[in-house]
Amino acid sequence: MNFVFDIGNVLVTYKPYTYIEGLFPGSPFVKELAAAIFLGKEWLDLDRGTLTFGEACEILCKRMPELDAEIRLAFKNVNNLYSPITETTDLLPKIREQGHKIYYLSNISFDARDYLLQNYRFFDLFDGGVFSCDVRLLKPEEEIYRHLLEKHSLTPEECIFFDDVEANAKAAEKLGIRGVTFTGAGCVIENMA
Repeated sequence: MNFVFDIGNVLVTYKPYTYIEGLFPGSPFVKELAAAIFLGKEWLDLDRGTLTFGEACEILCKRMPELDAEIRLAFKNVNNLYSPITETTDLLPKIREQGHKIYYLSNISFDARDYLLQNYRFFDLFDGGVFSCDVRLLKPEEEIYRHLLEKHSLTPEECIFFDDVEANAKAAEKLGIRGVTFTGAGCVIENMA
């Protein structure tokens, strides 16, 4: 079996509101700023690999000049969003020991990709994967799943995909991949036996 993992909220934390709240505790603009940065078109374009962090920051600063300094600080420290979810990452060697292969499939920007690969050694355990920024595709677009399958010569019925976003897990099922909405390490353990 091939175990395919999303990264954000599966292997590493991804809590934008908590991150912004941590930078500006109690500030009245926290929700507005978190939504502007992480829920807007620019963040999707970052994940698609069609926009750089610098470009996204400048666009948002022009749109919200009253929060210019806050936007710049949020972008400067954005890698603080991530920390390993050890309950899941600790399972990766065990999955390999059982003879399974492991892959990643993630919507992620170039900057985040580079940071994670440089700072988290558990990526060395992977047999491969696809980062959205590298192929200019996003989950749940069907083409990104096809790209993963073709790139690594995987048979869909021999893959199980864990993603914290239900729509992404369901999109994988359309291609014959078993999709699991990730709710914690327990759902991975259930599928290891």
